[in-house]
Amino acid sequence: MRELRDSIRDLVNRSVEQAGESAHATVVVTTEAGIVQWLATSEGVFHLEVADPALPRRGPLARLLRRRRGETGGQPFTDRQLGLLTDSGFAAGEPNYELRPDESGIDNDHIVHIIVTVLHDILGIRDANAISAEVF
Repeated sequence: MRELRDSIRDLVNRSVEQAGESAHATVVVTTEAGIVQWLATSEGVFHLEVADPALPRRGPLARLLRRRRGETGGQPFTDRQLGLLTDSGFAAGEPNYELRPDESGIDNDHIVHIIVTVLHDILGIRDANAISAEVF
């Protein structure tokens, strides 16, 4: 789990650093089990989302492939998973579960803890090699 935490810490730091150069940065972490994404400014992460697995993933290629295979969205979060999201400060949004820190914000170490908790305890990710990430 240390490797996962270190990878997420690196992504949070890179997003904040990149935001200092371009006003904001977006990070999308994709796993087989779901998607976690966030927006950052040079002051830190200010918006965090966990994609609802029951909703079909967007994008023309993804839709085309799902239609060919007759697939819809994945399994919805269990009550336990929803409880963990709520306990972490997330609320149901459209279409994802969202965490928006208040004016006082959340420090980067807490953001890393929240993201690792989502990946590990909710999406079942145990290894940093099980994620792919894009910072833009």
